[in-house]
Amino acid sequence: MRTIITLIAFNLLAVQLYAQSTSIKPVESMLKQLEKIESISYNQISYDKNPFGNDTTTIYREVTVFFDPNYKLPYADVSTTIKDKNYASRTVYADKKIYNFEKDGTYTTKDYKALRIGNADIFSDGELQKTVSKIQQTAPDKIKQLNDTTIDRQDYFYFFVNAFDSVINEQRAFINMYFAVDKTTFLPKSYTIISKSNYAADNNTIELSMHSRSVFSDFNINSRKNYLLNFQIPPGYKPYEKKELLKKGTPAPEWTGKDMLENTYSSKSFAGKTLLLFMTDISCLGNQLSIGMMNNLTDKYQNKEVVVLSLFGSSKKELMQYTATNQINFPVIYDAQQIKEKYNAPGAPFFYIIDKNGYISYSVYGYNEERETTLGEELDKALSDKQ
Repeated sequence: MRTIITLIAFNLLAVQLYAQSTSIKPVESMLKQLEKIESISYNQISYDKNPFGNDTTTIYREVTVFFDPNYKLPYADVSTTIKDKNYASRTVYADKKIYNFEKDGTYTTKDYKALRIGNADIFSDGELQKTVSKIQQTAPDKIKQLNDTTIDRQDYFYFFVNAFDSVINEQRAFINMYFAVDKTTFLPKSYTIISKSNYAADNNTIELSMHSRSVFSDFNINSRKNYLLNFQIPPGYKPYEKKELLKKGTPAPEWTGKDMLENTYSSKSFAGKTLLLFMTDISCLGNQLSIGMMNNLTDKYQNKEVVVLSLFGSSKKELMQYTATNQINFPVIYDAQQIKEKYNAPGAPFFYIIDKNGYISYSVYGYNEERETTLGEELDKALSDKQ
């Protein structure tokens, strides 16, 4: 009897191991295909959900990557387009530098330490190839084959990977990956990453939820020579010159804008009052951390002839979705990127205090845990100058 039980147990284990090995065989084939690539070009469409709102941005990329054993980091050329935001750029990874070329004819450079094309891409550090390869070697049982998925009327192998799962700040944090593999070429067709984590600051915990999905097409493999080896700045581009924030005593640039209810606001209409301008964008962690602080300052100074306004570079549609899930107690001006640029505030978050005479009283960039106290002190100074 013991012999029979032992044989049954052995057979069940063998079936289980066989099922596991066959389920990840397409993954092994995909990794082998990717590892032998010397050059590759492809198109990528990504759908990135805002981690702090309900809007989704569609991003189009044309990607070319060159691998060479003589170089630790791959060379890459990535053209990015966001049609509904009229945005286009080109990023080149070459000669230990990252070159970013903007639509306005300017470029920036920074040290190239890791390939980072975008969320849910194939070759970046921490993305599909490297993460799945590591898990396949260290914890292959985490790779689960699901039912086939259909994309553009074609069936693909479909896999799930729980890449990370832990507890951070007493809350669950995880990274889940889903990817489809072509049954003929064993190249990835789609890749989705869903993650949740949290960030604790100033006694507040902010949830960071990410959902990005990419679909890949038009692969061209090992047919191009590395044209980036001796990369030169293209003609017509000039270095981006970072502009300093407007300093104290500078006349505040004039502007007009509309809030979410289509009420018109003008800088001229606030003559005789002190203004606190919050210049920002919805996809920035610093912005998210600043919202509660700005609500507090709005409440504190509501009866002291101080007006708190936010100027977002985002569209009304994006902000409608954002404000539906984020409580904001002060007016929100949409499509304010041109206003922000007048104040040398292209990103987020920037803060300006304008005195009753229309001059800059204080300006600062970024969020930290002391920012609310500092802004309160500077508002008090501006108000005392009025008396």
